[in-house]
Amino acid sequence: MRNFDSTDAKDDLVLDVDGVKLHCNSQILSRSSKIFRTMIEEGEVSSEICLKDSIPVEDLRELLHYLYSGEPVDDHNFRQLLHWGEKFEVKHIV
Repeated sequence: MRNFDSTDAKDDLVLDVDGVKLHCNSQILSRSSKIFRTMIEEGEVSSEICLKDSIPVEDLRELLHYLYSGEPVDDHNFRQLLHWGEKFEVKHIV
C-alpha cells in the first residue's frame, strides 16, 4: 500500500496535515472529491493544501488509498472512510 510520503512522477499536489506532507495527484482528487475539486478549480491552492486540524493523517492515508486503488471498504476502515467520504463529498463512498 502506498503511504504517500514520497512523490510519484504524476504527483502535483501536497496535502499538509499538521506538518506531515502527503504527495498526490490533483486530477485524482478532483475526480473523486467535490471539496478537493472546488478548492483546486477556484485556485485556492497551487501545489499545497493545508488540512490543519481537519482530518487525522492516518485517516487521510486510508482515504487516499481508497481513492487511488478503488479497493472495497472493509470492516477495518468502513466507519472512517464513510465519515471522511461525507466530509470531502466523495461520490462513490457516500
